[in-house]
Amino acid sequence: METSYNNADIRHVEQEILKISTSKTPKDTEQVKTLLRLRKSMIDSRARAYEKEFLPVIKEFNLATERALKDLYDVAHRYYEYMATFDYGIQLVARLHFTSTYPHLHPFQSTDRFRIWKALLEYGWNPLFQAGLTEVPLLFPYDVNKSFPLFAGTYEQTQLAYWRGGGFFADAQDDEMESYRFNSVFYHLAEHTCFALTDFIYVRDFEPSIDIHWGEQKSYSRLG
Repeated sequence: METSYNNADIRHVEQEILKISTSKTPKDTEQVKTLLRLRKSMIDSRARAYEKEFLPVIKEFNLATERALKDLYDVAHRYYEYMATFDYGIQLVARLHFTSTYPHLHPFQSTDRFRIWKALLEYGWNPLFQAGLTEVPLLFPYDVNKSFPLFAGTYEQTQLAYWRGGGFFADAQDDEMESYRFNSVFYHLAEHTCFALTDFIYVRDFEPSIDIHWGEQKSYSRLG
């Protein structure tokens, strides 16, 4: 499978990102955000030529995220149900994150790849990733009755039309896609963040976190 990382234009954009990513000035922050979005567009447009090669990796990614989301969902419910017996004013926010470790399954391993990964994890440069891997976190007591399928956000066949027509699976065979469903993590990362498709589909390690608020107090637990 040919890689878009070998493209000279993409390498140039990445070098510009790495050059200015050490700065925290507002001007440079906006430049990095713009360059990350440009990089995503360039890589994703090339990834469409390898839809069938990427599909098994995407399926593995979706299964891994759904397992991680289910663990987070179950733990968050247990935390909330226990703590709510003591204080009915409690609020709990549960999120799923990538770890800071560059995906070990990614076929391209280098110092520059690690540095680009670090830039993508920076909320100031990738702002819609701040809430974690889902578009919105799990929030209690508001979401206490939300089912896991609703939280995981499995997308129906009608919503797959976007991906077929817009891109990644435009040439996929019907029998491959007939029963397949994306979850909310894939959709959020692909649609709303600066991660290119090939940045995130190799990730298999995740880190859950829970914020608990009561009165003026706040407790934070990184569960990974």
